[in-house]
Amino acid sequence: MRKVLKLSAIDYKRRWNKPVLVLIYILSPVLITLIMWFAFGGDGSDSGFSPIKIAIVNNDKGKIISDFLEGAFSHEKAKKYINASSVSYDKAMELINNRKVSAVIIIPKKFSDRLIKRENTEMKLIKNPTEIIYPMIAETGMNILKDGANYILTIFGEEIETIRKAVDDKKNIDSAMFKNLYDSIEPKIKKIIPLFKDKKIKIEELTEKRKKTSFVIYIFAGMSFFFLFFISNAILNDMVKERNKFIIKRLFLSELKKSEYFFSRILSSIIFVFTIEIILAITGRLLFNLKTNNIFWLLITLIVSSVTLTVLSATIMGLSNNERQVNTLGMIFVFFFAILGGSLIPVSALPPSLSKFSVVSPLFYITESVISLVIGRMERFYNMIFVSFLISLFLLFLSYFLNIKALKKVVK
Repeated sequence: MRKVLKLSAIDYKRRWNKPVLVLIYILSPVLITLIMWFAFGGDGSDSGFSPIKIAIVNNDKGKIISDFLEGAFSHEKAKKYINASSVSYDKAMELINNRKVSAVIIIPKKFSDRLIKRENTEMKLIKNPTEIIYPMIAETGMNILKDGANYILTIFGEEIETIRKAVDDKKNIDSAMFKNLYDSIEPKIKKIIPLFKDKKIKIEELTEKRKKTSFVIYIFAGMSFFFLFFISNAILNDMVKERNKFIIKRLFLSELKKSEYFFSRILSSIIFVFTIEIILAITGRLLFNLKTNNIFWLLITLIVSSVTLTVLSATIMGLSNNERQVNTLGMIFVFFFAILGGSLIPVSALPPSLSKFSVVSPLFYITESVISLVIGRMERFYNMIFVSFLISLFLLFLSYFLNIKALKKVVK
């Protein structure tokens, strides 16, 4: 045990001989997060996102439902989240081709008439292919409006048809017609009101701070673990170098056991990665106000994540016979696990066909652990940290077996 601790201390100190490289490790996720933060409205907007830019082509102007939908996107309260402009089709195509809007919504001719007559119709959504998050939000908003419009038409279809005919025939709605409409609408409204009173569905308004936090933490946590994975690969690369240069033989002539060598390298790497994680956690607290009251669980999460990243890299070292294989396998594993784990793109933004494979990425569990802890989703946090712990144990045994086997080939 003394040899393990002594070698780990020497190895750990050696890692700090290149302070510029360490500084790059720390600054990289911070700078990327800052860029993403400001790009998506991190300068103080309520949602953490700048308003979504949408172009609306209304080919059914002057009709009650089409104008209502167009007005819904341009409503005063929606301006905080949506920057909608009504333009011609040609102008809309120019805007999206020049990447000046995130989406174009096209309302076809006779849209209102077909809806009122209960005929099938559709709005068209053209999404900016260079963006991911904003077009998805625009599509979600359209689906909400679609469902709302269908619901209203189902309940008040007859009354809307009566009003439409009166407007089209340029007739005034007299007192008799108004009374008939009121008598028809009143019982329907009375049936709807209890549904809201029962509060079967609740809407929780998040504070401004929480909205910003939930956006930044996804980027910062993901990018941090992405670069930390690179770090752990880089510092454990020595294990393969020493095997190939037969330095390891000279080490073992001093009666150093293979297990002592392995665990000294692993321990020094864990401590080094954990140190950088502490620095990143403090940086996230100071720059992005990312914090949690559960300091104990934060430390546990950082320990588990540093162990997971280290033994995952050690597994790659055990599978590699030379430095070229280390670089090849390292890049494959880093980007494969990073993409599936939500380090480069949030898992929620991945296509469903791809996101379901996130469960195979160790980075997914440690990233979700940090995110869940910061935003206060403790039940999910306990699940994620427990799975992360199990994965780290499995990878520890696997990396030990592979590296000891590789050492035996060199030192017989």
